[in-house]
Amino acid sequence: MTTQLSTLLANASVAQGTLTTPLPSDWMQGRSIYGGLQAALALRAMRTLVPSIPIRSLQTNFIAPLSGIVRVESQILREGKNTVQVEAKLFREGELTTQVLGVFGKSRTSEIQVKVPSEQLGDSPSTTFPFLPGVTPNFTQHFSMRLHKGGMPFSGVETLASIYELDLRDTGPVTEEHLIVFADVVPPLAMSQLRTPTFGSTLSWMMEFLAMPEPATGMQHWHLHTKLISAEGGYNNQSSVLRSPTGQALALSRQCMLVFG
Repeated sequence: MTTQLSTLLANASVAQGTLTTPLPSDWMQGRSIYGGLQAALALRAMRTLVPSIPIRSLQTNFIAPLSGIVRVESQILREGKNTVQVEAKLFREGELTTQVLGVFGKSRTSEIQVKVPSEQLGDSPSTTFPFLPGVTPNFTQHFSMRLHKGGMPFSGVETLASIYELDLRDTGPVTEEHLIVFADVVPPLAMSQLRTPTFGSTLSWMMEFLAMPEPATGMQHWHLHTKLISAEGGYNNQSSVLRSPTGQALALSRQCMLVFG
């Protein structure tokens, strides 16, 4: 039995500045719960303090593995005229596992208007990322991932870019938490260059929100365009653009990752 993201968020125990919920095994990623879900829970707790101002950025640092029951504690660090800075900490049995900083900002008038350039989707999907119990991470069963460009993990393809088409098995509606789990889903791009399976882990993740999708947007045919920026000493840096089913750029992502190979 699996738990949809929408159901998990709806059933969480939420109070002013806090959130508590058991973490289902179908959202695990190795020893820890899926990183995108951790950030989504942090934002949901932050929203009890800042309910209406648009989220602009989310900085997540993964400190220790998280599983079981999570407690999220959030607090406002500073509230200015236009922006609010909020910190959220995730705990497992009193141990700090994840630290998240959210920046919320009101819109303001500006003469500067620059849109993220459009990108070609590429060829028709060549491969579907499989869910193999005990082999691929548990959380991937919630997604359908089809590769348009680049190589699958451990395929030995020396690529610096990938494009995945994504579906989430969720009845919705789409929320800002759904954007978070979409933006973090694809495997580290550097793994495509390896031929031997190995492990990887995200150390830090910055996500910047550009817009929210239209209310009628569904859970199918999202796209994540990813580029490998640097790989040295086992540390990999990659950036991504999350696009809606209509091709609108909704979020930017930047991750520092470890790949053990």
